[in-house]
Amino acid sequence: MKQSQNLISIASLLFILMTLTACSAVRVGEDFDVQLFEKHVQQNVSTKGDIKKWLGNPGSTGVVMNSDGSRQEKWVYFYGTGSVGGKTAATIKLLEVQFDESGKVTSYNWSQ
Repeated sequence: MKQSQNLISIASLLFILMTLTACSAVRVGEDFDVQLFEKHVQQNVSTKGDIKKWLGNPGSTGVVMNSDGSRQEKWVYFYGTGSVGGKTAATIKLLEVQFDESGKVTSYNWSQ
């Protein structure tokens, strides 16, 4: 549910920015290579340092509280482009990566 709220928040932000700029082109976040990430990432092996090396700094960071009460650090990478009233369709990429207390990747999800 928390992840859905993040997607809605980012999509809402992109929509608002696009609306405010009318027909202008809009870009939010920094582009990143999901395929590079998927090619290299290994659950419980890859570290925060690895992720930064492949993708750079995250667009935002936070904490996820799991159903068992445990907490994990979360990094979010996002990128969106588009225009309102133009012929270019909006595109959004989102990658969320979660880490255990030792800084290793425990899970991730992405959409494009």
